[in-house]
Amino acid sequence: MECNWTNIIQAIAALIAVPGVIISFWILVKRDKKRESEIASLSTIAQQLTNMQNESEKRYQNTKKPLIEIKIIHPKTKRVTIDFINSNEKATLLNFNIDNIPDGFSSFSTTTINQSGKNQTFTASFVYKNSPPDFFIIPVEYITEEGYKFFQEISFQLENSEYLQIPSAIINKHDIKS
Repeated sequence: MECNWTNIIQAIAALIAVPGVIISFWILVKRDKKRESEIASLSTIAQQLTNMQNESEKRYQNTKKPLIEIKIIHPKTKRVTIDFINSNEKATLLNFNIDNIPDGFSSFSTTTINQSGKNQTFTASFVYKNSPPDFFIIPVEYITEEGYKFFQEISFQLENSEYLQIPSAIINKHDIKS
């Protein structure tokens, strides 16, 4: 009868062990799914923090943009003179491009970019023969003390015998896809 008792005890142990193993397995899977959910949540939070950091960096860069004032002089002497003044000492004018004389102008002259106290200035003068051109563009590049580079095209349109300036948005050159 010892063999029967041993078999009965083994059967009872098996009956108890199988549900115990199933319950343990279920608990482990449940914990794993909970950890998986926590990891996904942490990943989402990390992505949001990265996006916030990138937006903060862009806002910071935008505070470093130059403050350009443009004065247009269009006397009756068939000459258009444009004075550029950058009053943000943390942004430096790199260059301006007037390689192509705009249509309608016979000649032009420019000054170099000059430092005048906290301001930077340069002047572009255009001479025309018959009538002033209706429209022309001057591209300008800037750099901040942190090394951020910006680009802007400043358009000039003739309206009622006066040139109106139409500046484009100042674009971070890092954002331009080549």
